[in-house]
Order: sequence, then structure tokens, then C-alpha cells
Amino acid sequence: MIGIVAGCKEQDNYTRWLEHYRLPYRIIHDEVEAADVPVMIFCGGPDLGLVPERDALDQRIFTYCRARQIPMWGGCRGMQEIAHFLGAPLIQDLGELNAVHRSYEGKQRRHMIHLSDGRTMEVNSAHHQAVAEPPFACDLSARAEDGTWELMVNHAQKIFLVQSHPERDFMWGSEIEQMCIGWIKSHA
Repeated sequence: MIGIVAGCKEQDNYTRWLEHYRLPYRIIHDEVEAADVPVMIFCGGPDLGLVPERDALDQRIFTYCRARQIPMWGGCRGMQEIAHFLGAPLIQDLGELNAVHRSYEGKQRRHMIHLSDGRTMEVNSAHHQAVAEPPFACDLSARAEDGTWELMVNHAQKIFLVQSHPERDFMWGSEIEQMCIGWIKSHA
């Protein structure tokens, strides 16, 4: 049973994604509901600080998962907050780079990322904040051509962070989506 932290306005994207792969899930509203999940998904959403009750829930679930070594996958806001909870500074606004990294209504902006293992992949973007530096040594990482961190993976800490939105149905089957769902399945 995969956990999805409650409060994401686009939660349906995540549930459809897991349903597509026939992966059972539960929406997590507190630590009690998180007790028996093998992996936790932290979703995208508004910037940290804009919805204090969501920030507080995410912090509590993160702390609970961290203490019990429950694997955590974070997408977009999920990447930013998990990295921030681990001590990483955030870039609050990418400024001129928003043209590359911010998706506007009705558009599906995509760009290439360069992985530390030499591969390149196309990802979709929908953010104007970013992680300034990884909070841990990465086993695998990726950056956009402008240097923005797009992927941070640490196997020992059981953390997979991605800046894009592989859960959106138009990304299903893409390399980044397959990498993400493969990691989630391997921990479920």
C-alpha cells in the first residue's frame, strides 16, 4: 500500500498514475495512517509557506518516515520540501529561468536534463522554485542545461527526488516516468 500525503490539489494525477500500474495506495492524513506503508509519495503543489497546514502535515509525515526509514519519493514541491527538510536551501524564484521551468495553463513545457551517469532525458516542468544544492551525496542526479537541479537520488537514505511531473498522463512511458515508477515499485 503506497502512501500519498494528503493535500495535493492535483492528487488525482497521482492516484491515476498508480492505478494505471495497478499499485494500491492510501491517502495519508496523519502518522497513524502512515504506519504500514512501504513507500511515501510527497506531491507537487504550492510553494512552501503558502499553505501552512499542508507544510505542517508534510513535515510531520516526513519526520515519521525518516525516523522509520520509509522510502520517500518527492515530485516538484515534494522534491523541494524533502530537500529543504534535510537542510538544503531553496531558490525562491528562478527569475528569468522561469521561461524554461514554469508551465503555464494549457502548455506542456519540456526540456532536457543531463544525468550524472551520462544519459539525457526529456522532462516536463512546472516550477519557479528549485533546490539550490543537494542535501546529501547523490548516487544519481541530473541538472537542466541552466544548472537547475532536476533529480537527486540517494539509495542508502531511500530518497528519490524529481523536479518534474512524471505522474501526468502525457509523460507516461517517458524515460523519467519509467525511472520513477520503477523506483516506487521496487520499494512497494
